[in-house]
Amino acid sequence: MTVPGGQDVKPGAQTKVQVRIQSAGLRGKVHKDIFIVTNDPASPTVKITLSGEVREVLALRPAYVNFGTLRRGKAAVRELALTNQGAVPVVITGMEARPERLFSVDATTPLTLGPGETRTLKISCSADTSDERAYGTVIMRATQKQQPLMVSVSLHALIEEASPTGARE
Repeated sequence: MTVPGGQDVKPGAQTKVQVRIQSAGLRGKVHKDIFIVTNDPASPTVKITLSGEVREVLALRPAYVNFGTLRRGKAAVRELALTNQGAVPVVITGMEARPERLFSVDATTPLTLGPGETRTLKISCSADTSDERAYGTVIMRATQKQQPLMVSVSLHALIEEASPTGARE
């Protein structure tokens, strides 16, 4: 068998193969399969399952914000909880809502969250668009022990025509 880098592994011998799992977007228990192709006729492919748990340091709840149905020209606000689930402080260095013409986040950075601390943020959606749907994202950049972190949450709203004059809103 030849491993990455061209190293041959003789029958009965062992070698190490380094594996990295990108945890961005993963939460909780995770299982990943690795398939190794060999030249052994008895085992041409060997499956190895890696299991672990991805622990979020910085959690946004809810993970998805639905503004529901908004009348064109109106606005709505929803709350988003930002929690430091780690054991050391986290510094939020940047926060933005995209697209800016439809969504905004009411928060000032830098913002430091101690271990276990939660802050409630207000996310606004302005239905000033000719589209029937509004999709967006809130992105937060942070550092913990000088290591970069990034978390995001998806935003959605349905937009309907404004009521005719005198109609109930």
